[in-house]
This record gives sequence, structure tokens and C-alpha cells, in this order.
Amino acid sequence: MPFGNMSTNEMGTYFIAYASLFSTVKKMLNNMFIGVPAGNYDRLLDFSVARTGTLFFVPSVTFLDNIASGLPAFGE
Repeated sequence: MPFGNMSTNEMGTYFIAYASLFSTVKKMLNNMFIGVPAGNYDRLLDFSVARTGTLFFVPSVTFLDNIASGLPAFGE
């Protein structure tokens, strides 16, 4: 998602991913930064600098039900 602030000459893109497993996001990031095959990465990264990063976890209803019932959160 693009963003910009012309008064500070700062602009770029936000990377936003939604997935049920973090491994899906990790694979996408590996493909962007390292590439498959190696070296076949996202060229946008040649012209941009990552400033920050955040990961949010949103529990599923099943996860919350398991915790409320005293069951292991991940079915362990």
C-alpha cells in the first residue's frame, strides 16, 4: 500500500500480509529479500529502505475457545 508525506519528502509502500500461518508470510518475505532462485528478489528493494516492522497476532475463535476451556491453545 503506498504512502507519502511531501512535506518531509518521505514516501514508500507498506507491506501488509494476512495469513493463517506465519510460515506463509515468512516464505513471501524470503522470496522478496532473497529470491527463488537466490538472487531473483524484488527489485523494489534496491530503491527502498525498511524503517520499521511489526507483527500482529489475531487469535481465531477456536484458539480463544480452547483457552477459555482450559485446553492447550494450539492443540498440543
